[in-house]
Formats: sequence, structure tokens, C-alpha cells
Amino acid sequence: MKKLLIVDGNSILNRAFYGIRPLTTKDGLPTNAVYGFITILKKHLDALSPDYLACAFDLKAPTFRHKMYDGYKATRKPMPEDLAAQLPYAKKTASAMGFTVVECEGWEADDVLGTVAGMADKTGEIQSYILTGDRDSLQLITDTTSVILVKTKEDIIYTPEKFKEEYGITPEQFIDVKALMGDSSDNIPGVPGIGEKTALKLIIADGGLDGLYADETLGGAGKSAAEKLRTGKDSAYMSYDLAKISREAPIGMSLEDIKNDGSDNEVLSELFTRLEFSALAKRFNLTGEGKVTAVQIPGVTTVPEKLKKPYAVELCGENLYISDGEGIYKAEISPKFFDEEVICHDYKKLCKELKNKNIEPRCAFDTMTASYLLSPGESAYPIDKSVVRYLSEQPSQGEGSG
Repeated sequence: MKKLLIVDGNSILNRAFYGIRPLTTKDGLPTNAVYGFITILKKHLDALSPDYLACAFDLKAPTFRHKMYDGYKATRKPMPEDLAAQLPYAKKTASAMGFTVVECEGWEADDVLGTVAGMADKTGEIQSYILTGDRDSLQLITDTTSVILVKTKEDIIYTPEKFKEEYGITPEQFIDVKALMGDSSDNIPGVPGIGEKTALKLIIADGGLDGLYADETLGGAGKSAAEKLRTGKDSAYMSYDLAKISREAPIGMSLEDIKNDGSDNEVLSELFTRLEFSALAKRFNLTGEGKVTAVQIPGVTTVPEKLKKPYAVELCGENLYISDGEGIYKAEISPKFFDEEVICHDYKKLCKELKNKNIEPRCAFDTMTASYLLSPGESAYPIDKSVVRYLSEQPSQGEGSG
């Protein structure tokens, strides 16, 4: 099957903004959110190699939900200025990476997600992946639409089976649960006093709002809960309409319009230069440095077995030879690195290991700290990957040296 990747742009950008420490360019432009945004998109582009790409964003204009209930999202704080300043760059980079940026006045990004995924579902020939940090999109799961929920440690891919296993209901019934429990982040009232645990139990018992309110026992609810349900019936049905994601937003485009035609490297390079993302430029291979399929190591007739593995490192004389699994790179190291203070990776760990030996190393440079400063959005900084990313150089012809 062909694959579609559709991104909840606001959700991913917002998550990156609060998940990565503040970063700025030399002239003060904040960049942490867009840095994390690009990193997350790149990760899933590489993993999926999708045939269709779309990235949905909200617009400032009121939506049909605001007209339905004037309290909708009324408790939301305005977007922080440092995040708002990065929004245009997120849209530009998404577009340069091959995504079609989709916005629809009067409708939310969630509705765009639902509409595009629905278009793909109707073909029966496309597997869709919705990338978001918001559980609201779980209601959009179908046999041909999965939701990738972005998490701090490890993303979760929800299929119908995975969702049923975790929640005990169908994805569509998730709307009924939301109608009962409400949503404080969107200021959806639900039924006051009914939480998620009780809502799940009631929907499992009666299948949905209609079944629940047709049931004289109200799903076997206790006296207190039953009274809350009766009093909050109108609120529950209004909340259902607020929580339900539309699959018919008038986006004015077809699947053909969101085909993945590849990235615009010229625009991407310009953006990375403006945002001072030199490490990302290397990761996207925008620095003019190509991969090397073979490098001659002086005094070595065959490539060591160690260097045939990804991220392997071999020190020969004053040079480091590094493999990324596809090519071998050479990084020259000045002899002075070995003469005076220690160049180390994770100075704190080194001190801890040498403490019992009464040795206190002098650290001139901590490569782990440097790796973090260059790529603060990573979850870990192993030395082998850092060496490949930051020390590898394009060998010159005939010599295999940088």
C-alpha cells in the first residue's frame, strides 16, 4: 500500500517548544520549537518514506465550534511570543521538506487531519499515519489510519487493535467518552463530576451516549453519578459535537495535490542558514559533503571488521576512522589533543570512574556537552554517533583524507 503522513503542525511545534530548552540565533530569533519540529518530522519521514505528505495548522479565525459554544477554548492562554515568532519558519520548513501545508478558515487542524485521512481511507489503497501529540486524534483511527502519538521517551503507534487493548472501546466511542468527561484544555464541559475512568466504564457498558441515556440504569451508575448524568445530558450532547473531529472540512484539494515530490534543498538550505542549524544541515546532507563508499586506511590492507558496523570508531595514529554503516570517514585529530588536558566524553562519568584511583583528570573539552549544545533535542549522546555526526569529513580524491 501507498503511505500518507499527515502532521498535526500546531501540536508538534507546541510540544517541541516546551520540550527543548530556549535556543536563539545570534540576532535573537528563538529557534527551539522549530528545531524540534524539524527533527521530529525528519525522523518519521525517514522511517515511513511516505508517498503523500500534509501538515495541518490552525488559523486564528474562530471556528464553527466557537460559534456553537462561546466558552470553547476560552481558558486557553495566548500563544507565547517566542513560539509565535517560530510559527512562520515551521510552515516554511515543512513546505521545503515536501509537506503540503494545509489550513482551513473556520476549521481546526484536527478537522484537516480527519478530512485528509478520510480521503485516503476512501481509496482503500493508502495507509495513513497521523503524527500528533494530542490524544483527540485517536478517534480517527481506522483499519487504514494509524495515529503516531509523540511521547518524550518513545512514540506510540495506535492501530484499532492497540487502541482497543488500551481503552477497551473503539476509536469512534472515544468521542462518547470525551462527551462525558469533557476536556479542560479545550474547555469542553462534559458532564460535571464524571471523570475518564467512570466515562469509560459507562460507554463500555452501553456503547455510546444514545445507549447510555436509553438505559434506565444509566450503565449501572451509582446514585450520585446517575444524578449528574441526568442533569448534564444536554451538556454531554453538546460536548459530543464539540469533541467530534470533522472529516469534511472544505480544504479544496485532492490527494494528488499532496503527493510527495521531495524536498526543496535550496530553500531548506537557506532556512537552515537563517536559523543557524548547521548540525541539521549536515543531517540533511545540505553541506555539499557526499558519502564515501571506501577510504584507504594507511597501513591497513582490508577494512577492519569493527568498521563494518554502523557507528564504529577506530583510532589509527592521529586519525579517527568512523563508519556509519554505509561509508567510512576519516577525521584528523591534532596531536596536541593527547599531550595536555583530557578531551573526554561525559566528564562527570570519567571523574566518577577515576575517583577511587585518586586521579582527577583535567578536562579541556567535554564532547558530550558539546554534542548537547549542538543538538539539544536528542534523547542521548553516545560518543560513536557524535563522532560520525560532527567529525566526519569528505575525503579528497586519491587520499581519502579530509
